[in-house]
Amino acid sequence: SGRLCRGWYHLTLVLLVFFIVSRLSAQTESRRVDFMKDIQPILSSRCYLCHGPGTQMAGLRLDFRESALKGGDSGQKAIVPGDAAHVA
Repeated sequence: SGRLCRGWYHLTLVLLVFFIVSRLSAQTESRRVDFMKDIQPILSSRCYLCHGPGTQMAGLRLDFRESALKGGDSGQKAIVPGDAAHVA
């Protein structure tokens, strides 16, 4: 039950990031998305509690680029640069 709950939580997290990135892409076709301005504040307010410096649920840490791109314990990448449609 705990693993199932975490699975749904992570799926929701990935879908939230996908939604945010796709909305930003649609709104900013003439402007590049800036990670520090557009994405990092969202991750900070929504994700760092469970995937930040203090806690890394499922081995996923999102406050450093390298660890966010590496992914968590599942071995699947949670974020693929340039591929907003990627869903882990």
